[in-house]
Amino acid sequence: MVVVEQIKSQKIHGCQILETVYKHSCGGLPPVRSALEKILAVCHGVMYKQLSAWMLHGLLLDQHEEFFIKQGPSSGNVSAQMEEDEEDLGIGGLTGKQLRELQDLRLIEEENMLAPSLKQFSLRVEILPSYIPVRVAEKILFVGESVQMFENQNVNLTRKGSILKNQEDTFAAELHRLKQQPLFSLVDFEQVVDGIRSTVAEVCLLSHILPEEMSL
Repeated sequence: MVVVEQIKSQKIHGCQILETVYKHSCGGLPPVRSALEKILAVCHGVMYKQLSAWMLHGLLLDQHEEFFIKQGPSSGNVSAQMEEDEEDLGIGGLTGKQLRELQDLRLIEEENMLAPSLKQFSLRVEILPSYIPVRVAEKILFVGESVQMFENQNVNLTRKGSILKNQEDTFAAELHRLKQQPLFSLVDFEQVVDGIRSTVAEVCLLSHILPEEMSL
């Protein structure tokens, strides 16, 4: 199979395998495409295992540098990966890129306010599959960093509670549901990521507001 030879010859690994298999699965004869889609589903299983550890527990299980999140500063050109369609979307005359820039500014401001001590981790954009937008990967990055920071604060301050508001099992079930899907759905994927992120952001915000109010 061509895809196997390409992976071997180019020494493709980690999330780059997802991208390679995905591109080959977009064309070709139906039997070949079906086989590649099944292979891609198995590969996604590994990604969801890493996602669960990162988003639910703040753990980066990536001994072989296969995940699209890494410890340390970013070495990739994130802005180049985030270019969107310039066509008018019909929303106030704004283009897709302009809308994305406004959303990114809002997310950056919110995340800087909620977790200013983060940025210990970054995206490995060079291996991020093209069908997972950087905006979604940034949300995943924020969630894992926030979970890790909150857990560390709980240990240091002997506080009780969970940043996921004891919804770990619910979110784990949602990620497992995505894992069982035969085909990757960005809509479903982003909805689950947004749900986890909203919960994390809410707890982060409260953890900043309550101490300030108590000190007044």
